[in-house]
Amino acid sequence: ARDRLDIRTEEHTQLDGAVLASNTGNLKLDTGTLGFSDIAGHDKEHSYYLNVGGSYGKNGAKDTQQDKSQEGKGEKGKTGWSVEGYEYEKDRQQIVRATVGEGEIVVRGDVQTGQDSTEGLNRDV
Repeated sequence: ARDRLDIRTEEHTQLDGAVLASNTGNLKLDTGTLGFSDIAGHDKEHSYYLNVGGSYGKNGAKDTQQDKSQEGKGEKGKTGWSVEGYEYEKDRQQIVRATVGEGEIVVRGDVQTGQDSTEGLNRDV
């Protein structure tokens, strides 16, 4: 929210990888019980490319047959070859944390259970 965020739920509020925040820190979350979890993601990719090319000369420079990809490489009438390629690998991991920004959190059920439901909750936006 831009200026103020005021949320009240009678029963349970569940935040799974969600962010509740106010730009001004004017936030109040009032709920019966609170649950939250982070969302983990994993992205893995692997690719490769290989190109082999060549040219050959026959009877000096007169009857030269040349692969189009090799034109301009080396001298006319000469035999040559080339190899190029790459290998690419990506392994990325990320965690989207359940977050409640600066402000007040009231979990009414914590009074009865004696627990702190906000323990481990990310408060850093």
